[in-house]
Amino acid sequence: MQPHVLQTIVAALATGVACHAVGKRLGIPPILFYLLAGTALGPAGADLIHPAALERGLPVLVEFSMAVILFEGGLTLSSTGFSTAPGAIRRLLTLTIAITFAGAAALAHFLLGLDAPLCLLFAAIMVVTGPTVIGPLLKSVNLGRRLESLLHWESIWGDVIGVLLAAVALQVVGAGVEARAGLLDLGASLGASFGLSLGTGGAVGALCGLLLRKHVLPWAARIGDAGLPGIIALAAAPGVFELSNTLAPSSGPLAAAVAGYFLTRLKGPVLHSVRHFKDQLAVVLISTMFVLLAASLDPRPLAHLWPRMLLLAALLAFVVRPVAVTAALWRTCPSMAERAYLGLIGPRGIIALATAAYASLRLPEHAAQMDVLLNATFAIVLFTGAFATVAGGPLARLLKLSQPDTACGIVFVGSNEFSHALADAVAAHVPVVFFDASAKSCALLRDKGYETMCTDELDDEMFEEALQEGFCRVLALTSNGAFNELLAEKAARHFGPGRVHRAKAATADAPPLAEERGSELAFAEDFCVQRALERQRSGEWTVRTLTLFGASVAPGPDVIPLLRVLPGGRGVRILAPGSALPEADYICLAPPL
Repeated sequence: MQPHVLQTIVAALATGVACHAVGKRLGIPPILFYLLAGTALGPAGADLIHPAALERGLPVLVEFSMAVILFEGGLTLSSTGFSTAPGAIRRLLTLTIAITFAGAAALAHFLLGLDAPLCLLFAAIMVVTGPTVIGPLLKSVNLGRRLESLLHWESIWGDVIGVLLAAVALQVVGAGVEARAGLLDLGASLGASFGLSLGTGGAVGALCGLLLRKHVLPWAARIGDAGLPGIIALAAAPGVFELSNTLAPSSGPLAAAVAGYFLTRLKGPVLHSVRHFKDQLAVVLISTMFVLLAASLDPRPLAHLWPRMLLLAALLAFVVRPVAVTAALWRTCPSMAERAYLGLIGPRGIIALATAAYASLRLPEHAAQMDVLLNATFAIVLFTGAFATVAGGPLARLLKLSQPDTACGIVFVGSNEFSHALADAVAAHVPVVFFDASAKSCALLRDKGYETMCTDELDDEMFEEALQEGFCRVLALTSNGAFNELLAEKAARHFGPGRVHRAKAATADAPPLAEERGSELAFAEDFCVQRALERQRSGEWTVRTLTLFGASVAPGPDVIPLLRVLPGGRGVRILAPGSALPEADYICLAPPL
């Protein structure tokens, strides 16, 4: 490898990882840091990163990165998330994309003067919303479960559809199809190519995903090497991508995402190994590719067009996107505030920039106009990414969509009469889900109407999935003190300080060390699960809501406050020993009426 090439790869990798670390430290999506650092260190700046030195290697890196990113994106999707608003998600992936496509094509023609086929290519690239920006945003802003699902599903499958549309448009441009050839001929060509890519990508992705899920990865798990399933999945992602592309051009992105989605039904440590390995690799690829692609741009020759490009970005973000979302979600379940947030937060990410860069490399005969298209894509990624980074949190708070921790869901671990009664009371205020390893217990819980995740309670990936589904707190209520301690320690790594609570299992339990590991003891100092179960079974206690220090009763030996109900729909706060008890409604253990 030439020193210049090695220098470029090492510099891009180091810069990208450093930008990711800064974004993590500040709690915001790092896309802005990627783009600014890449531009500053590229030929237009300090001239330390030279993407041109990679020559034909850059398109290969783009395709490989795309395969891994979309495969990893499919792994993060959840069918339960889709169930929160299936109609709205379908409309976002059809009507919103169609309106955005039309608006972007018109703007590219009138503001940038691109030829008609290149306007179609630009429009196809612009229909996406980047999961590489949406993912970090959702982790930094505590949105409601439905809104999170809408943003997440649109970002993953919107990227896939956008890449398919761009690939079809690229074929049209490469074949020399002119607008004068007739709209019917152009539409037929686009439709046939898109249909072939869609069918092939879906079929190949589904078949490969099933093969991996049912045979390959379980076999790898039996070998005993915990990291082997992740390594095999790494090899499978570009393999599925390339196989599908061989059968039908440009169908690889869909195949990779579908294969990843099929693996979400894996359970236990196998899925954990695949997700953990893929997540780390995706971060490295995303950060490196963002820096490389940003460095490949030199905006100076087109400085006179940048005002128009920024105007185009503003119109796409603040006119076309809100109109598309409003029209698509008319008379659907999302509230006006949720629609407004969806309309204003539509950042483009690495897939848009990578697709534009790949197209520019494939169309050297259109070099002048492709430079305009690539710079415009960079301007839009920068503009929308910066807006989502800076305004995502404040906008959510302004629209009252940013939920406090007290309003988000609670994961209950421990299935018994006490936890069932407590879940019934808590579910009136916030969502509740039970973790349980026993299929029999899960079936019983579902029969009683509880949402369940039937898995090993210590499975790290289930904690991550719970976070993605809007559950940001854990309450361990088993009658095994050692297990509660272990679970609290593991859960605290994912949920963070103050969000993991563990009830004392028995009176004789020693004072825990869990508080030092990011979790807290729940309820009163003298509370224990075994005693609560005994007195509940004997009919001495039940779980009910009382107003303390008001017209009802004061706490005492027979009234133990467990959670405080916050007014105005702000959820519930899990009490800790010694918590202040102002006059309010409390979910308590108390004698029955």
